[in-house]
Amino acid sequence: MNGLNVAIADHNDQIRAALASQLQADNELHLVGTAKDGFEAYNLIKQKEPDVMVIDLVMPRFDGLSVLDRAKTDASITKVPKFLVLTSINNERIINDAFNLGASYFMLKPCDSQMVIKRIKQIGSKAIPTASTAMAAPMTAVTAPVITDTGEPLELRVSQALHQMGVPANIKGYRYLITAIELCIGDMDMLGSVTKLLYPTIAKRYDTTPSRVERAIRHSIEVAWNRGQIDVLDAVFGYTINTRKGKPTNSEFIAMLSDKLRMSRGLLD
Repeated sequence: MNGLNVAIADHNDQIRAALASQLQADNELHLVGTAKDGFEAYNLIKQKEPDVMVIDLVMPRFDGLSVLDRAKTDASITKVPKFLVLTSINNERIINDAFNLGASYFMLKPCDSQMVIKRIKQIGSKAIPTASTAMAAPMTAVTAPVITDTGEPLELRVSQALHQMGVPANIKGYRYLITAIELCIGDMDMLGSVTKLLYPTIAKRYDTTPSRVERAIRHSIEVAWNRGQIDVLDAVFGYTINTRKGKPTNSEFIAMLSDKLRMSRGLLD
């Protein structure tokens, strides 16, 4: 059957049913099964081989992180789905654990089901290698990440880049930065008027104030510089940031990442 094969794993009957109904109404998606606990989710992956699995983290028997870990390490699983984590847990350590175990995207409940459908299509738009293919690939040395072309949707490239730079997904500045970079890639003139145009545009979208947008973005950059991956930061910013100042300003951070993504259409590998 054409389209993406999707599975849903959530302990909440209402959420599971609502998402299933939306999926079945979309001719680009095919629902291959639902699971109310982690054990059922694990078996769905083995038996139905979905392209994308929407998964909660809090479930009976196996929790969501255990399912991600088993999918990644179980040699009997020949096709690892892409995971969209949909949960009410807003904990930085757990979010990072989910990404490290292979999650492609993270959404906090409650959220609009149509937006979940949109994200499913985005993360499913690029094929993921099977476990056997990954095992057969030659091992290469890990070096500092570089911007490369991946063909994935822009928002995913930006979010993955921010995650690898150490910007936590559970703080407001993370979402503001994604929006800022997307706006600047679409219109580089935005960078020439950060205070008068860029911040107010973001503030209007999120029903907040420009000053709160500025502070949240500044906090996100501070967090990245204090706990981020130095190799990743160097690969993006190199020597363009004055070492005496330390971290870049908001506009420097947004400008550098926007420019590299715009020029290469890539992300941090």
